[in-house]
Amino acid sequence: THCISSAASDVYKRQILLSSINLNAQFSYSKAKVYFNDGSIKTGFGKTIFLNNEKIKFKVNKKDKAIEMGFMKIDKFILDGDEYDYKIIKGEKAIQFFKVKQRGKVSLYYSIKTNNSAPMGGMNMGGAGFSVGFSTSTEVYYIAKNDDDQIIKLFNLFGTSKRIFKKIIPLFFSDCPDLLDRIDSKEYRKRDIVEIVNFYNYKCK
Repeated sequence: THCISSAASDVYKRQILLSSINLNAQFSYSKAKVYFNDGSIKTGFGKTIFLNNEKIKFKVNKKDKAIEMGFMKIDKFILDGDEYDYKIIKGEKAIQFFKVKQRGKVSLYYSIKTNNSAPMGGMNMGGAGFSVGFSTSTEVYYIAKNDDDQIIKLFNLFGTSKRIFKKIIPLFFSDCPDLLDRIDSKEYRKRDIVEIVNFYNYKCK
Protein backbone atom coordinates (compact mmCIF):
# COMPACT_ATOMS: atom_id res chain seq x y z
CA THR A 1 0.00 0.00 0.00
CA HIS A 2 2.86 2.32 0.84
CA CYS A 3 4.43 1.71 -2.59
CA ILE A 4 1.16 2.46 -4.35
CA SER A 5 0.70 5.66 -2.33
CA SER A 6 4.26 6.70 -3.08
CA ALA A 7 3.83 6.05 -6.82
CA ALA A 8 0.57 7.99 -6.86
CA SER A 9 2.27 10.85 -5.05
CA ASP A 10 5.10 10.89 -7.62
CA VAL A 11 2.59 10.98 -10.48
CA TYR A 12 0.69 13.84 -8.82
CA LYS A 13 3.90 15.83 -8.26
CA ARG A 14 4.88 15.31 -11.91
CA GLN A 15 1.46 16.50 -13.07
CA ILE A 16 1.72 19.64 -10.92
CA LEU A 17 5.22 20.31 -12.29
CA LEU A 18 4.00 19.95 -15.89
CA SER A 19 1.09 22.30 -15.14
CA SER A 20 3.54 24.90 -13.80
CA ILE A 21 5.86 24.56 -16.81
CA ASN A 22 2.93 24.74 -19.22
CA LEU A 23 1.45 27.86 -17.63
CA ASN A 24 4.84 29.57 -17.53
CA ALA A 25 5.31 28.95 -21.28
CA GLN A 26 1.85 30.34 -21.99
CA PHE A 27 2.11 33.58 -20.02
CA SER A 28 5.73 34.71 -20.52
CA TYR A 29 7.71 35.51 -23.68
CA SER A 30 10.84 33.50 -24.42
CA LYS A 31 13.52 33.68 -27.09
CA ALA A 32 12.08 32.33 -30.31
CA LYS A 33 13.14 31.34 -33.82
CA VAL A 34 10.41 30.97 -36.41
CA TYR A 35 10.74 29.08 -39.71
CA PHE A 36 8.19 30.38 -42.19
CA ASN A 37 6.59 28.46 -45.05
CA ASP A 38 8.24 30.78 -47.60
CA GLY A 39 11.69 29.69 -46.39
CA SER A 40 12.47 32.81 -44.38
CA ILE A 41 13.58 32.69 -40.74
CA LYS A 42 13.07 35.28 -38.01
CA THR A 43 14.37 35.45 -34.46
CA GLY A 44 12.65 37.32 -31.66
CA PHE A 45 10.35 36.52 -28.77
CA GLY A 46 7.35 34.24 -28.65
CA LYS A 47 4.94 32.33 -26.47
CA THR A 48 2.18 29.78 -26.84
CA ILE A 49 -1.46 30.72 -26.28
CA PHE A 50 -3.41 29.26 -23.36
CA LEU A 51 -5.47 26.21 -24.42
CA ASN A 52 -4.50 26.77 -28.06
CA ASN A 53 -2.11 24.40 -29.87
CA GLU A 54 -2.63 26.00 -33.26
CA LYS A 55 -1.17 29.50 -32.95
CA ILE A 56 1.65 31.32 -31.20
CA LYS A 57 2.33 34.96 -30.43
CA PHE A 58 5.55 36.34 -31.91
CA LYS A 59 7.40 39.66 -32.00
CA VAL A 60 10.86 40.58 -33.22
CA ASN A 61 11.63 43.04 -30.40
CA LYS A 62 10.40 42.97 -26.80
CA LYS A 63 8.65 46.33 -27.17
CA ASP A 64 6.85 45.34 -30.39
CA LYS A 65 3.20 44.38 -30.46
CA ALA A 66 2.93 40.61 -30.74
CA ILE A 67 1.31 39.01 -33.79
CA GLU A 68 -0.65 35.77 -33.67
CA MET A 69 0.32 33.28 -36.36
CA GLY A 70 -0.16 29.60 -37.13
CA PHE A 71 0.43 26.89 -39.72
CA MET A 72 -0.74 29.11 -42.61
CA LYS A 73 2.53 31.03 -42.17
CA ILE A 74 4.74 28.84 -39.99
CA ASP A 75 6.42 25.51 -40.76
CA LYS A 76 8.06 25.07 -37.36
CA PHE A 77 9.52 27.12 -34.51
CA ILE A 78 11.92 26.99 -31.59
CA LEU A 79 10.78 28.41 -28.26
CA ASP A 80 13.17 28.69 -25.33
CA GLY A 81 15.37 26.02 -26.91
CA ASP A 82 12.53 23.54 -27.53
CA GLU A 83 11.58 22.59 -31.10
CA TYR A 84 7.96 22.50 -32.26
CA ASP A 85 6.57 21.14 -35.55
CA TYR A 86 3.11 21.54 -37.07
CA LYS A 87 1.52 18.12 -37.59
CA ILE A 88 -1.85 16.43 -38.18
CA ILE A 89 -3.01 13.68 -35.84
CA LYS A 90 -4.19 10.64 -37.81
CA GLY A 91 -7.97 10.60 -37.89
CA GLU A 92 -8.29 14.30 -37.11
CA LYS A 93 -8.38 17.44 -39.26
CA ALA A 94 -6.79 20.14 -37.11
CA ILE A 95 -3.16 21.11 -37.78
CA GLN A 96 -1.45 21.74 -34.45
CA PHE A 97 2.06 22.21 -33.13
CA PHE A 98 3.78 19.50 -31.10
CA LYS A 99 7.01 19.54 -29.17
CA VAL A 100 9.77 17.45 -30.75
CA LYS A 101 11.08 14.81 -28.37
CA GLN A 102 13.29 13.03 -30.92
CA ARG A 103 13.92 13.10 -34.67
CA GLY A 104 15.10 10.13 -36.71
CA LYS A 105 13.91 7.14 -38.73
CA VAL A 106 11.09 7.22 -36.21
CA SER A 107 10.25 10.62 -34.73
CA LEU A 108 8.58 11.19 -31.39
CA TYR A 109 6.47 14.21 -30.43
CA TYR A 110 4.44 15.20 -27.41
CA SER A 111 2.08 17.83 -26.13
CA ILE A 112 1.06 18.79 -22.62
CA LYS A 113 -2.66 18.35 -22.08
CA THR A 114 -4.47 20.01 -19.20
CA ASN A 115 -7.30 18.14 -17.49
CA ASN A 116 -9.76 20.12 -15.40
CA SER A 117 -11.34 18.39 -12.42
CA ALA A 118 -14.94 18.77 -11.34
CA PRO A 119 -15.27 21.47 -8.67
CA MET A 120 -15.67 20.36 -5.07
CA GLY A 121 -17.94 22.29 -2.71
CA GLY A 122 -17.72 23.09 0.96
CA MET A 123 -18.30 25.73 3.61
CA ASN A 124 -15.83 28.18 5.10
CA MET A 125 -15.54 29.18 8.76
CA GLY A 126 -18.29 31.77 8.34
CA GLY A 127 -20.72 29.27 6.91
CA ALA A 128 -20.55 30.58 3.35
CA GLY A 129 -20.44 28.03 0.56
CA PHE A 130 -17.54 27.77 -1.89
CA SER A 131 -16.27 25.51 -4.65
CA VAL A 132 -12.72 24.64 -5.63
CA GLY A 133 -11.50 23.11 -8.88
CA PHE A 134 -7.99 22.26 -10.04
CA SER A 135 -6.25 21.07 -13.16
CA THR A 136 -3.44 18.63 -13.85
CA SER A 137 -1.28 18.19 -16.92
CA THR A 138 0.14 15.09 -18.57
CA GLU A 139 2.46 14.43 -21.49
CA VAL A 140 0.67 12.86 -24.45
CA TYR A 141 2.97 11.16 -26.95
CA TYR A 142 2.73 10.87 -30.75
CA ILE A 143 4.86 8.96 -33.26
CA ALA A 144 5.68 9.20 -36.98
CA LYS A 145 8.03 7.59 -39.48
CA ASN A 146 10.82 9.93 -40.49
CA ASP A 147 9.38 13.45 -40.61
CA ASP A 148 5.90 12.56 -41.87
CA ASP A 149 3.28 15.31 -41.64
CA GLN A 150 0.80 12.87 -40.09
CA ILE A 151 1.42 11.55 -36.58
CA ILE A 152 -0.25 8.76 -34.59
CA LYS A 153 -1.36 9.31 -31.01
CA LEU A 154 0.20 6.85 -28.64
CA PHE A 155 -0.85 7.50 -25.04
CA ASN A 156 -0.01 9.54 -22.00
CA LEU A 157 2.52 8.07 -19.62
CA PHE A 158 -0.03 7.80 -16.82
CA GLY A 159 -2.74 6.17 -18.93
CA THR A 160 -3.41 2.50 -19.67
CA SER A 161 -3.20 2.05 -23.44
CA LYS A 162 -1.39 -1.28 -23.75
CA ARG A 163 -3.59 -2.20 -26.71
CA ILE A 164 -2.43 0.85 -28.67
CA PHE A 165 1.17 0.22 -27.64
CA LYS A 166 1.08 -3.39 -28.88
CA LYS A 167 -0.51 -2.26 -32.15
CA ILE A 168 2.10 0.42 -32.80
CA ILE A 169 5.18 -1.74 -32.14
CA PRO A 170 5.03 -3.90 -35.33
CA LEU A 171 4.12 -0.89 -37.48
CA PHE A 172 7.24 1.06 -36.57
CA PHE A 173 9.85 -1.40 -35.26
CA SER A 174 9.27 -4.69 -37.12
CA ASP A 175 12.63 -4.46 -38.92
CA CYS A 176 14.59 -4.52 -35.66
CA PRO A 177 14.38 -8.05 -34.10
CA ASP A 178 16.71 -7.10 -31.24
CA LEU A 179 14.35 -4.32 -30.11
CA LEU A 180 11.28 -6.55 -30.48
CA ASP A 181 12.94 -9.17 -28.25
CA ARG A 182 13.61 -6.54 -25.59
CA ILE A 183 9.97 -5.44 -25.70
CA ASP A 184 8.67 -9.04 -25.57
CA SER A 185 10.87 -9.77 -22.55
CA LYS A 186 9.49 -6.62 -20.89
CA GLU A 187 12.92 -5.01 -20.69
CA TYR A 188 11.16 -2.12 -22.41
CA ARG A 189 7.59 -1.25 -21.50
CA LYS A 190 5.06 1.39 -22.55
CA ARG A 191 6.56 3.97 -20.21
CA ASP A 192 9.94 3.50 -21.95
CA ILE A 193 8.77 4.84 -25.33
CA VAL A 194 11.55 7.48 -25.43
CA GLU A 195 14.20 4.80 -24.86
CA ILE A 196 12.51 2.51 -27.42
CA VAL A 197 12.60 5.16 -30.15
CA ASN A 198 16.16 6.09 -29.22
CA PHE A 199 17.26 2.43 -29.44
CA TYR A 200 15.61 2.06 -32.85
CA ASN A 201 17.13 5.23 -34.29
CA TYR A 202 20.67 4.68 -33.09
CA LYS A 203 21.22 0.96 -32.47
CA CYS A 204 19.08 -0.78 -35.10
CA LYS A 205 20.71 -1.17 -38.51
